[in-house]
Amino acid sequence: MNQKEFYEFQSEMKNNASLYRSLASYYGLSESAFWILYVLRSNFALLTQRDLCDYLKQPKQSINTGLKKLMDMNYIELSFADDKRIKYIVFTEEGKEFAEKTIDKVIEAERKALTGLSEDEKEILFSVFHKYTDLLEERFSLI
Repeated sequence: MNQKEFYEFQSEMKNNASLYRSLASYYGLSESAFWILYVLRSNFALLTQRDLCDYLKQPKQSINTGLKKLMDMNYIELSFADDKRIKYIVFTEEGKEFAEKTIDKVIEAERKALTGLSEDEKEILFSVFHKYTDLLEERFSLI
């Protein structure tokens, strides 16, 4: 890969990340809080803090900060399972309404953007991005 191709690739990756950062800011959320709401809206199972850490590949402290912010905003609350050591993260009514007006629009926009790709393009995109991530993980392990 030559320098120009590398720069173009990096620029697109940063542009993509910037789109989500801008949305989080537009909605008055930190990136962590945005992604927590995103995962909660796009997942139909009850989730714990550990589940969010695993899914978002973020440290517990980052997720905890986002959760506290969302609880302060009255968007989420913790609900105890039968096992009192397990706390699930659930939307408050206010949080559900907020997510419907914000996060749901983001998810729908992503779905519509994907429909602009042919089935072959989607298959290539997912395959190549997965392969790139695996190769990057392999290279980073050698650092």
